[in-house]
Amino acid sequence: LTRAWRGAAWHGGRRSGRHTPHEGTVPAVPLRAPSGRARDVGLRALRVAGSMTTAAAGPDVAAAQGAQGAQGEALAGHGSSGGMEKGRALRTQSLLSEKYQLPGAAMLEPTAPEMDEQEREFETALLAAKRPRSKLILDVLDASATLNEAAAAIVDDSFTKCFQESGWEPWAWNWYLFPMHHLGTALRYLVVFPLRTLLLFLAWVAFFASFFPVHYFVTPFRPESGTYVEATLVQMLCGAFVASWTGVIKYHGPKPVKKANQVYVSNHTSMIDFIVLMQWAPFAVIMQKHKGWVGFCQDHILNCLGCVWFNRAESKDKEALKRKMRGHVTSPNAFPLLIFPEGTCVNNRYTVQFKRGAFDLGEDVVVHPVAIRYNKTFVDAFWNSKRQSFTQHLLTLMTSWAVVADVYSLEPQRRAPGESTEDFASRVQHIIAERAGLTVVPMDGYWKHYKPSKRFTEKRRIAFAGYLRERCDALGIDLGADGAADESGEPPAAQQQGGSAVAVTDKKDQ
Repeated sequence: LTRAWRGAAWHGGRRSGRHTPHEGTVPAVPLRAPSGRARDVGLRALRVAGSMTTAAAGPDVAAAQGAQGAQGEALAGHGSSGGMEKGRALRTQSLLSEKYQLPGAAMLEPTAPEMDEQEREFETALLAAKRPRSKLILDVLDASATLNEAAAAIVDDSFTKCFQESGWEPWAWNWYLFPMHHLGTALRYLVVFPLRTLLLFLAWVAFFASFFPVHYFVTPFRPESGTYVEATLVQMLCGAFVASWTGVIKYHGPKPVKKANQVYVSNHTSMIDFIVLMQWAPFAVIMQKHKGWVGFCQDHILNCLGCVWFNRAESKDKEALKRKMRGHVTSPNAFPLLIFPEGTCVNNRYTVQFKRGAFDLGEDVVVHPVAIRYNKTFVDAFWNSKRQSFTQHLLTLMTSWAVVADVYSLEPQRRAPGESTEDFASRVQHIIAERAGLTVVPMDGYWKHYKPSKRFTEKRRIAFAGYLRERCDALGIDLGADGAADESGEPPAAQQQGGSAVAVTDKKDQ
């Protein structure tokens, strides 16, 4: 049709070297057909498209042909094939213009850019003319808002970015750095790592030889002195762990001390956060119960600090945990309570939503924010618990050059009058994020362990179905019982028999 309309314009359009508008009628004056390639292409296109145009236009073509017959015969009466072709060209141009409401024009033989421009204009007009006035796929199923939301979630998935490790990029692939790189790798694994392992082994031996005699023979009779010695030994063991990574830790701000009605909150990157802070000052930490050698340390070593363990899978533990936390912060002789309100490890580039438990211990409880910022130059301190165990994580740190971090003890914060617990937690989170250079993501970090619930997905489906029904009502479309009828209001069975509209055959399609 594009070529036919273009050829019709060519044959009916050349007149006196200027363009003449065509308002749906054929010019009454004789016109000259162009010569050369344009004429040949136009004539061939007309021969091919003649029957197609008649079939597409239906009975309107016959009526239009009758209306244009006189001028066609007059043009054909010249007795030349050129006159016949010109007559056919004019009739075809008029039929296309009347049927599809296309802009006709009597014009000169076009250049190549003009031909492309005419083709684009014709196709645009043809698509606009043939577009159905109201179809489900174009008008009702207008899912642009939902698609935009889904595309934004895929393109900018800030939640998944919170738990992605820093990728390793090769940097030593040249002739002078490549040997040095492998020399450094051999030095780390064959010299530094064995020395660090030996240091950590000797530290464990010395700790066991000192801790358990104090724990069983001193603490039961002199609780205050025994607890102090045990806390000091735990701090020394944490110092040995930091030394096994060649840790370079800088502490900024006042050192924590024992005091009633205070709680320390920090961002969470790895379980080594507790080791780093414990080397600084003794803390009683709130932590998930683990298995293996970490669980052994929780049960037999860290209990001396008043640490509290919980299991997320058991709802009863939550109520007991709240009671223990409130009882701990009110004691003036207890070690400062340390909480990681994110509830999961984040990659130290983002910080996820702070849970409100640490901020709902009482109006007189002071919250001390602590910001931990790791330098990723030598190693990424983020612990991805889904990919590796804590032992593997420690080996990664021990085979690196160093673990570099800054710890900031920030200004204590109190809950403002009229401030909700959620707002207080968010304010403290932004203070920590600003100091550590983190991006705040207001999502629950523990969602990474779950898939979207059926209730959530069903709620989204119901909302979208309501939007579709509103669109149908606005367009005057009767959906019927199964939600599948179109403007005619016919049920799906009748539409299938008539072969017109689309019927919904499955509940999933609905």
